[in-house]
Amino acid sequence: MLLHTLLALSALATPADTIVSADSAFKLMRHGGYTMIWRHAETDWLTQDAPGSPERAHQRNLTERGVTDARTIGMMFRHAGIPVGDVAASPMWRTRETAEHAFGRARLDTALRTLEATPAQKAIIAAKPAAGTNRVLVTHHFIIERHVPGIKPGMVNEGEAVIVRAVPTGIQLVALVTLADWEKATHGTVVATRATGPAPSAAAAAAARPAAHGALQLLKGGFSSLRLLHDDRFVNVMRYLEAYNTGEAVMRTFLERRSIADSTRPVDQRLETYRQLRAQLGALTLDGAELRGDEFVLQTRRTDAKDDVVQLTFRFEKADPYRMISLAFARPQTLAP
Repeated sequence: MLLHTLLALSALATPADTIVSADSAFKLMRHGGYTMIWRHAETDWLTQDAPGSPERAHQRNLTERGVTDARTIGMMFRHAGIPVGDVAASPMWRTRETAEHAFGRARLDTALRTLEATPAQKAIIAAKPAAGTNRVLVTHHFIIERHVPGIKPGMVNEGEAVIVRAVPTGIQLVALVTLADWEKATHGTVVATRATGPAPSAAAAAAARPAAHGALQLLKGGFSSLRLLHDDRFVNVMRYLEAYNTGEAVMRTFLERRSIADSTRPVDQRLETYRQLRAQLGALTLDGAELRGDEFVLQTRRTDAKDDVVQLTFRFEKADPYRMISLAFARPQTLAP
């Protein structure tokens, strides 16, 4: 804590025109007083916007990767203790959903979409955050390029951001946050999700994107959390672990939809093996994940016995949809697959 305070004070003492690293900027943001202007997360360029249409189907929308990145970045903010106050977004679906996936809310402001510069657009960009908080504006590249000193066309890609602060003359660039910076910042982030609204059904929970269910805990093997989450095989790994911990009905759905049929081991037989393993091991908690050649290896621990390590080794198809071919459980003594 003392080290973090000293680092923050040191950064605050730098000259006013100094641009700092993204990591340093995140430390500064723990004290509030900054605005992050964020270009929406990754989108599907196969669909183009229909001019003027408010319909989601007529707009370029987030990809699954974009959704995951937004959620992951929001988790990083919470885990790092960065206070976020006002969250505003362009009314386009890709911007509002980036904000909502990250921070759970978005105040829509047409000024963050207007193609022409307006006084309202300048005002929202230059506004100061409420005391002790940071602002987040989710918008488009041309808004950032138009208003942030030092930012030129092509410098901010989808999912990237600038961090600025208000100064008497307008705003000042503090940091540019690239995708590589996000990957570094989110590496090792521990997910602590908070449920809101009605609880989802077991089947819905198993089908949900793994980022909301513990996929980012202590990832090992040299992967950044974002990169590993984008591997469809890892998505299926996490869905298996969720099915394992949820129960037999969800496990049946997983085996039927996400594993290759085996005439020598029908689903009912595989479920019997699952019941035996579940009774012997209980629930499993993710400790780490690693890719070894063509195999994904999960390091888990028994939830009721933290010192009891259980290793799961998966093999998958080599092409989409990457269904599971085989799975082996191992402890100090190998269990039957």
